[in-house]
Order: sequence, then structure tokens, then C-alpha cells
Amino acid sequence: MTPGDFRSVAQRIPVTVWESDARLGCTFINSRWGELTGQSLEQALGAGWRAVMHLDDQPLLDGAARDAVAHGVPIDVELRVTDRAGALRWMRLVATPDTRGEAVVGFVGLLIDITAARQASAELEEREGRLRLLEARNQALLESLPDLLFQFDADGRFVDYQAGSSRSFFLPPEEFLGRSISDVLPPQIGDAALAAMKRARESGEGQRHEYELELPGAARRDFEARISPMKSGGFLGLVRDVTELKRAERQLIAAREQAVAASSSKSQFLANVSHEIRTPLNGIILVTQLLRSLSLPADVKDYVGVLENAGESLLALVNQVLDLSKIEAERLELDLAPFDLGALVRQATRGFDAEATTKGIELIVEVSAPGEGSVVGDAGRVRQIVTNLVGNAVKFTNAGAVTVTLGVSPDGVFVLTVRDTGPGVPPGWHDSIFEPFVQVSGQRRQGTGLGLSIARRLARLMGGDLQLVDAAGQGSQFEARLPLARGAANVVSRRPVATGRRLKVLLAEDNEINARLTGAMLSWLGHDVETVRDGRSALELTMSRRFDLVFMDVEMPLLDGLEATRRIRAEEQTSGRHLPIIALTANAMKADELACLSAGMDAYLPKPVSVEALSDMLAWFGSTGR
Repeated sequence: MTPGDFRSVAQRIPVTVWESDARLGCTFINSRWGELTGQSLEQALGAGWRAVMHLDDQPLLDGAARDAVAHGVPIDVELRVTDRAGALRWMRLVATPDTRGEAVVGFVGLLIDITAARQASAELEEREGRLRLLEARNQALLESLPDLLFQFDADGRFVDYQAGSSRSFFLPPEEFLGRSISDVLPPQIGDAALAAMKRARESGEGQRHEYELELPGAARRDFEARISPMKSGGFLGLVRDVTELKRAERQLIAAREQAVAASSSKSQFLANVSHEIRTPLNGIILVTQLLRSLSLPADVKDYVGVLENAGESLLALVNQVLDLSKIEAERLELDLAPFDLGALVRQATRGFDAEATTKGIELIVEVSAPGEGSVVGDAGRVRQIVTNLVGNAVKFTNAGAVTVTLGVSPDGVFVLTVRDTGPGVPPGWHDSIFEPFVQVSGQRRQGTGLGLSIARRLARLMGGDLQLVDAAGQGSQFEARLPLARGAANVVSRRPVATGRRLKVLLAEDNEINARLTGAMLSWLGHDVETVRDGRSALELTMSRRFDLVFMDVEMPLLDGLEATRRIRAEEQTSGRHLPIIALTANAMKADELACLSAGMDAYLPKPVSVEALSDMLAWFGSTGR
């Protein structure tokens, strides 16, 4: 082929074809070069074509040319060329030496645009780098996770696994891969796993099951397995060692049971203490009430008053301890009913008139118009909040006044404010004084330190709160927010009305002193009283004689009051009559009341009882006789 024929053919080839001398001086280049770079043939001849070649790549090209001249080998290099738009493009330059005898006189070659290939290669390398990084990250994650990951086929055979190098297997991987899970694990565990796979396949959702397994050289351990179905028909199994978690759960359950037992023991202890205190206290209070009804010299009446106050103080202390126990155990329930809040605040405050007068301080009660009227709430617990706050204020105020106000806040909540001119509460004690049994140091110790704690807890039980607004040395101000609902317009007294009928009363009481004093009180109220000392005698008398009412103690010998009541109610199923039975007991917990009512008693009266309480019970079931 003549040079003319070669160049004619070269013009029709879709890549750049070129010829050069031994120094890479261009002697010919086809039109594809011009289309790529914008150079004409004349511009490219000689060293002209180098003008569009990247300077950093030309030494590589020259070196390849020297090797080709020296050894007669082809040239194959990649270099960058500036195209007609000014962008760099990667070209592969390949050339064959043109020889005359043994001498290289020039080169014939091609320039192929490999820009797209280079970009694809770079992107591929980047993706492979990301995959390697992801694989390394996954491996590190698997190493750090406390889990074993298994892949199973549709029949439950082990296909693959992933686990950290420190994980222990039931068998070495080469002994379980390719085998069914039922052949590898103990039958009970394998069958449970296959059943979980079946459920996962049918529901399309992951399944969870737990099992125990003894690993080689280790004690039995607890495992949790989660099996999920795969679209391919197989399953993924994630197995986690939960031995420590199970141990912690067992310890937590044991600790909770111990705490419950301790709380139960505490409650039982308080109930027993309450019972043992209330029984003699009942005698003390009944004696004082009976003595008050007699004509006594003035000095003796004063002594009776002192004795009565002491008994009531002791009863208040017992009740406060029981209330605190109930609140802490979350067993205190509110008894909701309509009552007149303004009247209650006035009445509860007026109960401290005598003490305030004795101390020479003024006791002021102010109820705003919005604070008047009926509300729905636990009147007894609201009264307890008022008496605790007012009692504290009167107790610690030696001059000036105690002011009690009741109003309504802008958001519609009742606000009870008790302000005094006492010594106040030092700043460091603002929170701690609401803790049980805490009293401000440096002040004369009075009471038990339970009043404020119980008042705040009761307010919060009602959905409100109790806060202190204080300036030490200028008195204290306590504010109780009570979110009570408005009640009926008129609150009707729930106190019963006597009918005047004399009743035949059976008193079942095993304590001699309480039996004598309660019997005397019932007789003084105008009723005929028969007294027995045990439940069996009470049962026999109700079977043989007719009574209008029974006051039944609970803890008695031979037959307790609850069982005696059950037997009386059982006999009434055939007789058709109903004998009112009132529990008269020193067991003052809510559970005790429920036990009495569940046994069939009609009412519950905790000791110590008062003349008013006995009179009310008699009125409900007949007459006070006077």
C-alpha cells in the first residue's frame, strides 16, 4: 500500500490515525484529530500536536518513544489531551515502530478516546472502595454485637453464618453447615426452631423463642432466637445470649418480692401497733367521755379535759402514722361526696380558737364569695389538710395572728392560704420540711413532723399541691391548691335522726375494760346491753335470743368476729331476718374495713369510738333512746 492509499483509508477510520518520525514529530494525522482538538493538519504537523497534550504526560510519551527506538517495541501510554471545548480528555496512544532495516525511522499509531472508560473505572473503583469499607464496618459490627447470625434454607438446614471471632458455637461450623437444625441441636430446641420457622413462613413475620443450651466447657446458658423469613424461601436466625439479662431479671423480681414483703411487713407491723394502741386508747377516751357526762367539781373536770386532750393527741398521732403508710404504699383512696368547703374551713379553723385564745394570738378566717358553696371531694381529707396547716401555724406563733383564707385562683382552682406571724422557715429548709418526721433545727420541737408531709401528699393525691411562701423572721405562708369540682347547690346533712326507740344491743368484746366502758356508754345512751367475751357466745346468743343490733369485735377467742358474722348470715338464709352487725374493732386499715363488710357486717366503726359515733350508729339502725 502506497502512502497515499494508507492516508486515504486512515481518513475513514473513526479514531485518530497518525504518523510521525522517530522523534514523534507528526508527519500525518487524520481529520478525527481536528474534530477532537480543533487543530488543523498544518497546526498539528511536527511538534504542533504536542500543544494540546498535557505537559505532565509528555515525559511519559517521550520515554516510551525512546524505548521503542532502542528496542523496537510498541508504544502504549495513556495521556491527557485538551479538546476543542477546553476540557481534558484521556487518550490511549498506541504505535508501532516503522523500521528501515534495523533502524526505527518513525511510528504509525492510533489515539483512542478512553475518557468514558476511565470515568467508569474510577466510579467502579470508588464503589468497590465503599463496598470494602462497608464490609469492614459490617465485620466490625458483627465482631462487636453479642449476636450470632445464621442463614437457613427452606428446610431448616444451615447455609451460612456470621459471628464475631470470640463467639462460641455448640459445634464447630464445619460440623453444622449443610445439616438440619434438628440434627445439630438437642431435639426439643431443634423442634421449637423448626416450629418457629413454620410460623414465620405462614405469617410472613419474624418469630421469637427462648431456650437453654449447655455449651462445651460452660454451664447452661439462656438464649433468645429471632427467626425471620426471606423472600428466597429461606430464613435468617439471630441468636443472642441473654443469660446475664435473665439473671438480672431474676434478681429484679427477687428484689421486688423482697420489697413487697418488706412493705407488707411494715404495713402489718403498723397495723399491729395501731391495734395494740387503739385498744387501751378506746378505754381512755370512753372513760373521759363518761366522766364528762357526770357532775364533777371544776378542778376534776379540768383534769378530765387534760386526759381527753392527751387521748385525742395520741389518736391523732396513730392516725397520722397510718395515713403516711397508706400514702407511701399508694393504698389511700379518696371518698368523694358533696360538702360545703367554706363551712368546713370555718369549722376546722374554729377548733383552734381555745388554743389561740390561751396563747393570746388572733385567729382570722376569711372565705371569699367564689370560695363559698358545695364542692365534690373527700371532706375528711380536706379537713385534715386544714387542721394540719392551721394547727402548725397556731403551734409556732406566739404573738400576732394566724390568718386562714379561702379563695379561687384565675384558673378556677380553690386556694387555701394559711399565714402566720411566727418565726418562719429558714431558706435551706423549704423543701425538707415536707419530708416525714423532719423539723426545723433550732426551733422548739413540737409534734412528730408528719403534719406538713401528709398535707402535701393529700393535696397531690387530689391533683393539687402544697407550697411554702416564706420570709424567715416574718412568718410563714402555706398555699394549698385544691382542684375540687363544684357540687350540688345544697348539701344535705348525712347525720341520722333518732326515732326514740329503746334497742336490745348485743356487745361482743373480749377486752374487759372496753367491754365494761362500751357497755356503760350504750346503757347511758338508753339501751339494753348484753355483753359476751367471744365470737362463739355471740353466735349462740343470736341463735337463741332476739336482738336489734350487734356491736362485734373482730379479734376474739374461740371464734373471731368475721367468722361469727358469716355463720349468722348463713343462718339468716333460712330465717329470712337480718340482724344489723356493726364492726367495733381496733383494726383500722382499709383492708380491715373491706374484710368486715365482705364478711357480711353492715357497718364499720374503728376504735377508739366516741359517744357521737356510737350514737350515730344506733340512730342509723334504730334509736338513741334519749
